[in-house]
Amino acid sequence: MQLGAIETTKTPSEMQDCLTINIQIQSLNAINLLLQIDFIVILGLACHPNFMKPCIKQYFDFGLHEEPLGGGWHHSRNKEIAMLIISEFKRLGHERSDVKQSIRAWNARCSPAMPPREADRHLICLVDWIFDHFKGDYGCGDEGFLVQNSYCFRHERTCEYFSHFQRINSSNNFLYDPVEYDTKGWARFLQQKYSNGRLADEVYRKIRGANHKKQFSVIYIGLQSIATQILNSTREFTILSPVQIRRAIHLLENENLISLVERGKRGLNSRKANGYRLNYPVPDLAKSNKKSNDKK
Repeated sequence: MQLGAIETTKTPSEMQDCLTINIQIQSLNAINLLLQIDFIVILGLACHPNFMKPCIKQYFDFGLHEEPLGGGWHHSRNKEIAMLIISEFKRLGHERSDVKQSIRAWNARCSPAMPPREADRHLICLVDWIFDHFKGDYGCGDEGFLVQNSYCFRHERTCEYFSHFQRINSSNNFLYDPVEYDTKGWARFLQQKYSNGRLADEVYRKIRGANHKKQFSVIYIGLQSIATQILNSTREFTILSPVQIRRAIHLLENENLISLVERGKRGLNSRKANGYRLNYPVPDLAKSNKKSNDKK
């Protein structure tokens, strides 16, 4: 494997952790198959094609041609589409300076286009904000932003990006091993190393149990839900607070067993649980011990 593209679920300082992969698979489903996949952007461990989503690319290539509605820049379609374009460039590994030039060129193709000074004030600041703070990806799932906001057209005609995404990830199912955490001895390791290791082990198992698709999907589950499930399944704990669950999750993140890929929202009308992804392959204990020794 070679180091390559940019992982948008990480902070900019962690971007080099993303991988470009060239996979050879033989005897898959009793069929001799050689599959080579080049320049794949990894988000968590789901593989995403290394080209721009067509629904976004059409706006980048041809610009936006409509009069802005009331409400100013912050409530405009221009800002929304600019965010889609910039986040795609970031996902694909483009440099910040190059993205700024590209978004200026995109603005020039729009009608009406923003004057240069106004474009710099809004678009260039937006590039910086996305590169510094935005850690997600505008996904193609049925509950994703592109589908919910009528950008996606895959239900009307074939989308090359989505078809390629499905083909890549169905070929990568071999990476998933639901018992790898157990066979590598992580439960015992966590209990011996951490005072809250037993709780962290239970938290991991509850998150893994909520992974109904048994692959690289994002798992949405709240802190209180995890606590309730643990209390209902074992008598080792008499009371658990969300703070305790959060600390156990941080422990699992530090050991690279799970990743928090989407933060939840609070509120009566926008309540949403955190989104986690199980990291596969599960890290080896030898690597975890080496990481701990390096910190000392």
